Amino acid sequence: MRVLRSFDVNRPGASADDIVGGVLGGAIIRGTIRIGDLIDIGPGIPQQTKTGTQWNPITANVKSLHSRQEQTAEAGRGGLVAVGTDLDPSLTRSNNLAGSVLSHAGGLPTILNAAVVETHLFEDAVGVEKLAPGELVVLNVGTAVTPAKIVSMRGEHVNFAFERGVCAEVGDRIAISRRIAGNWRLAGFGLIA
Repeated sequence: MRVLRSFDVNRPGASADDIVGGVLGGAIIRGTIRIGDLIDIGPGIPQQTKTGTQWNPITANVKSLHSRQEQTAEAGRGGLVAVGTDLDPSLTRSNNLAGSVLSHAGGLPTILNAAVVETHLFEDAVGVEKLAPGELVVLNVGTAVTPAKIVSMRGEHVNFAFERGVCAEVGDRIAISRRIAGNWRLAGFGLIA
């Protein structure tokens, strides 16, 4: 499932006994999810190491499911679903986990800090020139949005370094936005190679 929103449903001043875990909202793209399932959420929580940023997925239990504004015991592809978890609500507050991917335990796609992307720029976009090494762009990978820097290029294959880790697989489509006339504009798309 690609996470579009994450939030805390607890009211301010709720007693400790009444607090429920954080909620993740999004669209299931493959498989089904059931109450009681053990899930992983990635990329998770960043940790600084000597070699850079390492992302640690979060593990949680599914406590409730809501689909089509009704509580259900199971949800599959088609439509949006809200997944109630046993996560600390502070992790999900204010869309902190928006852009994440939710999977059954052990099933997350690879967490990437960089990727080679086969790029396709729109030819008729006003002011669009070829990409250049060192340029900063914004990439949409699923529901994740991350600034990225162009490290190197070889024809249409561009090596991007992401500022935020993303969960993605080879062949996933991404949207590429560039700064044009002082605004971020959709300039093309790409496929993770």
